[in-house]
This record gives sequence, structure tokens and C-alpha cells, in this order.
Amino acid sequence: DVNDCIRAFGGPRNFRYVCQENLERWESCRNYGEVEFETELDSAQWRWDPDSGKYLPSEEIKFMYAEELGDGEEIMVSCIEGLREVLAGCLLGVRENPDNGLFSMDDLFLLLKTAESLEDATVVQDLMKEIWKETHNKKLRYQLDSGISDLLEGKNERALNTFTSIIQSDPSYGEAWNKKATVHYMNGDMKESLVAAEKALELDPRNFQALAGIGLVEMDTYRWEQAIDAFRKSLELNPWSMVSARLSVCLNRNKDLPKQSEWPWNRE
Repeated sequence: DVNDCIRAFGGPRNFRYVCQENLERWESCRNYGEVEFETELDSAQWRWDPDSGKYLPSEEIKFMYAEELGDGEEIMVSCIEGLREVLAGCLLGVRENPDNGLFSMDDLFLLLKTAESLEDATVVQDLMKEIWKETHNKKLRYQLDSGISDLLEGKNERALNTFTSIIQSDPSYGEAWNKKATVHYMNGDMKESLVAAEKALELDPRNFQALAGIGLVEMDTYRWEQAIDAFRKSLELNPWSMVSARLSVCLNRNKDLPKQSEWPWNRE
């Protein structure tokens, strides 16, 4: 399943894998060539090998997933690392220098508000998320990516340790705080989640992800007015945010239920 792919390859794949141990060899494959059964594999990318009784990937597939880089592997790795550094510099420039000659965060927020479709908005959102992830310290960026992978695999404690370690090294790394808030929320630690999300928002007041996270905590602790405020601020920055449905729930609850002035837990 998708988790097997994430564990084995570091991310999901758009084709299906079957555990080798679950397969039984069909000897007639050798005698009759390709087995005739329905498959989602693209025949242009996968070739049936009667000798091994397996579908073999094309050279393009091997290269795409770094199973085989062929000759000049060192040069290719060096070039990719160079491109990664250039891209990181561009992303940091957009975030830190409005006069970078490319575009600014103001431009991206404008694009987000004027997007005509969810598909267009998603492209802008994904770019903004990558900008927030970027840092001058390559080691910390790699650690952040590792923590995110652990989070996707359900290894919450490991991810939390990673994000905490990053913050100890660089307390100004806003996205590490944001991801720390996510882990705490998933673990049910609402107080710690709120503290981390508020720190992320303090570092970047336009981080609509942090605002959405604050709204979720406020909603789950029955503070409807605070949740409404956070969700509205998130939607003002990102009209395509998925929190609109949550806002609707909070508005209805705030209207129908008595106001709760105290936290369900001690905030101090």
C-alpha cells in the first residue's frame, strides 16, 4: 500500500507494488511468453521478460526513481545538488527580499486571492509552502524533510523529536514550529500545539497554515469565538483554505451553545 511505498522509496508511487513473498511462480510463463491479464502498467515503461518471469522497468523509470543513474553518476548528483542550491536561493530571495527580480510574497498572496480555480490556487499554495520550508541551513532543511516523512508514516514521536531538535538549533525556523504544532495536535496535546502554532505565527503573521492550526485547537477546545477569528483570518489570506467548512460549524455552534469563557485546561 502507500505506506509500504513511503517506507521503501521515501514517497508514494503512482503504480502498484506486490510483495514478492506473496507471489507464486507460474512455470508456464517461460513457455508462453507474456501472461495475459489486466494490468495498470504502461507497456511503454514496463517490459515483460519471459526469462525472469517479471515486468522490468524502462531505463527512464530507473533513472526517475534513482534506482540506476547510469554512467556519470557523480556528475549528475553534483548537478542536482547545484540546482537544489540555486532553487533554495530563489525561494529564500522571494521570502526575504521583495526586490529580488523574480516576484515577492505579496505577489503570491495576490495570485492566491485572484486564482480562478482550485487547481491554480493549489499551485500557488504549494509554492508558498516550499518557501516557508526553506532555510539557509541545508542540514536543518534535510532534517525538516525527514521529520515530515516520519509524520506521513505515522511516526509521530520521532517526528516530534526531529522538529524539537531543529527548533533548538534555530528558534527562528518558523516551519519547524508549524510542523511541531501539527504533531502535538495529532497527539491530542492541544496546549503545546497552540503554543507552537502561535510561535510560527509570530515569526510570520501571514502564515495561513499556522492560523488554521490555531483555529483547529480553539475549535476542539470549544472556544468558538476564538476559532471563528482564526479561521476568518486564515481565509482572508487564503480564500481557498479548507477551513471554510470548519468556520461554518463554529458559527453554528457559537450561535446555538452558551459561550465558554474558560479553557478546558490551564493555559498557563
